Amino acid sequence: RSAKPFFISEYGADSFSAALNREDQETHAAEVGSMLRQLVSNAAVSGGACLGGVYFAFADEWWKCAGHSTNGFPACGGDPSVHDTLPSWEHPDPNAYADPVMHEEWWGLLTVGREKKLAYDTFASIESPATGGLSPSPSTAPPPS
Repeated sequence: RSAKPFFISEYGADSFSAALNREDQETHAAEVGSMLRQLVSNAAVSGGACLGGVYFAFADEWWKCAGHSTNGFPACGGDPSVHDTLPSWEHPDPNAYADPVMHEEWWGLLTVGREKKLAYDTFASIESPATGGLSPSPSTAPPPS
């Protein structure tokens, strides 16, 4: 127990690159790994101040771009059967990500069809201080629900 306040948030990165105009799973995996290593290196269980993190998102969400303009960007397609590539928003710090232009439908560790992206294995390979250094690494992605 603690009398101190705490903050719960999500973290993540999208796998579509506006700069390359294609999916860039290598950079996505590197960014996801970097974020998770930051959480682990600051874990409260080993003397830091971080209690954990919630990754956003488990699987790509094609329904996210609902055909409306966000933060000055044009409306995306909004078709749930199409993986939209128009940007959703831009991170205010241009140096925060390799590509600060975000694509809301591309944040998953898995595709919408539940195929693993490179970031899935990167995420699973990082040791968790809360499990005594054991990293849960499932051999297959769970089926869609």
